[in-house]
Amino acid sequence: MSPWPRRWSSSLERRGSRARHQALADFAAPELVARTSSVPTIPGERLRPWLRGLGVLALVLALARPQWGRHPAPLARTGRDIIVALDLSRSMRAEDVGETRLERAKQLAWQLAAVSPGDRIGLVVFGGGGFLQLPPTTDFGTFQLFLSAASPDQIGDPATDLSAPIKVALHTLSREGTPSGSRAIILLSDGENSEPLAPAIFDSLRVTRVPVFAVGVGTAEGARMPSDSGSEVGPWFLDHIGRQVVTHLNEDDLKAIAMASDGGYARWDDAQALQRVSTALASLQARMMGEQQASEPTERYQWPLAIAVLLLSLDLLLGLPGKAGREIPSSWRRRLELCWSRARRPVARAARI
Repeated sequence: MSPWPRRWSSSLERRGSRARHQALADFAAPELVARTSSVPTIPGERLRPWLRGLGVLALVLALARPQWGRHPAPLARTGRDIIVALDLSRSMRAEDVGETRLERAKQLAWQLAAVSPGDRIGLVVFGGGGFLQLPPTTDFGTFQLFLSAASPDQIGDPATDLSAPIKVALHTLSREGTPSGSRAIILLSDGENSEPLAPAIFDSLRVTRVPVFAVGVGTAEGARMPSDSGSEVGPWFLDHIGRQVVTHLNEDDLKAIAMASDGGYARWDDAQALQRVSTALASLQARMMGEQQASEPTERYQWPLAIAVLLLSLDLLLGLPGKAGREIPSSWRRRLELCWSRARRPVARAARI
């Protein structure tokens, strides 16, 4: 290490000392200043700039919040239980929304389910009957896989019964033990219900207080209904007298279910209504679902902060006036001087290298 910084620092210190003494001499005679000054000459005065500098350095280091090592920190996992009920009936093959109603319903299901990544999402598929395709899970990748694979070929009855998925969803939520206020059902369908809604469904929704957020997929103008897979009558589904069947969006039953459950309704092309449904889902009360083991870095700022407090306190202690009855004992001064001389030796040796 070059000795130039030491010489430069010593030169500045000598110039500052001479300037101070000259200022005192210009102010009054040195003997008069020595007799009247209330600031005693302390043997550790030369130690104070080092204490102050090192204290500020340690304080800056503490403000930088040094961290090393890690410690276990369990994280609470919260969320809601959401059941997505997806209509796989024959009418969902119609293409009056720019693509099949089923494909658009899948996109909307994923959009609404992904509002809160911490939620548990289950999947119920239905036609003339409903069944649980995927129990509630926090694995959104698995949910997306099952959602993409959902097909009308998975159901035996291609008709539509809106009561069926609600029964299955309510049973699933009750079995999971989800408290009221932390659960909901997302129903995606064109609403073409081949069976009238049973009054018991409305009673169940009121008692369980599970909100149903229904999304209607389709248009009022409708479209021709494709025939079932493997049908020999042609590409379009025919009624009992051989006419092509046109399927329309039926919003009445979907709105009735949403209203009875204190949920909400949105049409597939109404962006504002869909946003209201997303907001309502996100506002459901999150419940505790368990703890997740994790680790956090260990804070080590306490050590440099303690050193900074000690050094700055010593600096203040050395600067206390002696005539106010708080003069530092000479034994303390000698110890501080001894400690400082011992501490300077390795620094001086390192500086000469």
